[in-house]
Amino acid sequence: MPGIKDYHYQEDLRNKSEDRRHKDIINIQKKQNKFNLIISLTAVGLVMLGTVNTTINLVNGVESKSSKELIIFLGCCFIILFIVAIVLLYLLDI
Repeated sequence: MPGIKDYHYQEDLRNKSEDRRHKDIINIQKKQNKFNLIISLTAVGLVMLGTVNTTINLVNGVESKSSKELIIFLGCCFIILFIVAIVLLYLLDI
């Protein structure tokens, strides 16, 4: 009965393609989660940087040279932490 064998073969192909589609969807969701996490980290870092800048300006009354240096230092730290977060996300495959 070749018809029954063909039917089972077609059924197996359908199941395999559904499994592949499911895996593709999961991979896309993982990539979206990584992207969302990176965007969230960036937003939190920028808010923290702005808060520190505002606090320094309130304490000093006016922006001084040392506060500008501190902002530059904090900005560099944030960029380094951002790069480290991206590298860890892709290396650890979170």
